[in-house]
Amino acid sequence: MSKDHRASFISMNVYTKLAAAVAAVLAISLLANIFEGRLANLFEGRQSITYQNPSFLQVAEHKRIRRQPQKCPETLLREYPDCTVVSFRGNIPIGKSGLKPAESTFSVMAYTGLDEKMMPKGQRFILGWRPEMQETKSTCRGQDKVSLVHHVNAYMYKNLKLPSGKAFSDGSPELAGLSDLDAVMVVSNDKLAGTYILPSGYGIPANSPITIEYHLLFPKCWDHDLEDQVENSGMDLYMTGTPTKYPAALVGALNFNMDVAPHQGAVDYVTRMSAENIQEKILSNWDASRNANVLAANEVYPKMLTILAVHLHTHDMTYAKFLEVVNSDGSIAFRSDEEKGGYGLKEQSFLNLAEKGWPELSLKPGQHVQQHCKINSDHLDHSLVYGLDWGQEMCAPLLLVGGPGIDSPATLISTKDTHFSILGRMLADFAKDVAHEMSSLTFAP
Repeated sequence: MSKDHRASFISMNVYTKLAAAVAAVLAISLLANIFEGRLANLFEGRQSITYQNPSFLQVAEHKRIRRQPQKCPETLLREYPDCTVVSFRGNIPIGKSGLKPAESTFSVMAYTGLDEKMMPKGQRFILGWRPEMQETKSTCRGQDKVSLVHHVNAYMYKNLKLPSGKAFSDGSPELAGLSDLDAVMVVSNDKLAGTYILPSGYGIPANSPITIEYHLLFPKCWDHDLEDQVENSGMDLYMTGTPTKYPAALVGALNFNMDVAPHQGAVDYVTRMSAENIQEKILSNWDASRNANVLAANEVYPKMLTILAVHLHTHDMTYAKFLEVVNSDGSIAFRSDEEKGGYGLKEQSFLNLAEKGWPELSLKPGQHVQQHCKINSDHLDHSLVYGLDWGQEMCAPLLLVGGPGIDSPATLISTKDTHFSILGRMLADFAKDVAHEMSSLTFAP
């Protein structure tokens, strides 16, 4: 090997070793930085995060909360700087050792308490809510995941205070104090509904212990004897300890006596509640003589009580729905546009009247509110009744009412004031009458 070639070879070895040394230094430096960062994060996490032993389904939710710190919407924070997000999740055991429907049914009702330590101190008002729904691994063949939660509601009961973190099913001795007669609903969220924020100046009083009610509706193909799972859907409640300008209350009617026979054509089913019934439910100094004005300005309440928001609740047997306010003489004071029934964001969300494009509404003595539900009974293979299971229906108006004097003793009006008309026959009879009148006409030559 020549002198020049030997020098070149030595030079290449030197550069190669030098490059390797530089790479090693850089690698060591990078590892040190990573280790230092992780160590700092670890100590920082120990100072700011208290870890529990979450179930496997809660892990993802905990990561979500840490990654996205929860706070109230800016519109609420501007009006209520103390606005607090009160979160709850179901933690409902399902599967072989969990909660199961009763025989020949597919629904489970589960109840748990809302942890009061998370809520504002003193007076409490709910300003809105945001659902956080989970899709659960399905046990049905060919189905990946499914949303089991049909509704999540929050109530206050006079004689019930459940512990948080544990779900109780119907029949549990812990639910002995549960009575629909004194239930005060403070939150309502149905399947596929979205976030709801009350109008400015209004809040729902929530000063008693709050019970969360879950309705789980399982697919008919569900196998409850397979692996255990946890249903961990829930909500974020927006709450304040600052008294709102006016209180608000939820009030609604249920169609318990619904019974629509199949093969009658199109049916218009109507559920209604009178203004007097509504006042009896929401005003603390309800006049037993029932002579006081109803949801209207008077000497006791100079500001009129108004309907702030509505949800016209149905299941998927109803193809169309609308609301009416009817005067005592039967004339129509207000009729909303027809809306699509069934499930969807718009169909199941609570909406303020302005969001629906409705005018301001209030009720006067003698008036009543009625929800129309249009059903095609020709699609039925059984009598359609009220209920929460597959093949059952609800035609249930739910109103948010606001103004001075509200102190809800109860929310739901258990009503049998319902009726239905058979639209198909009405149209057929009308057509026959028109044909008869046309045939009786005589025309001059």
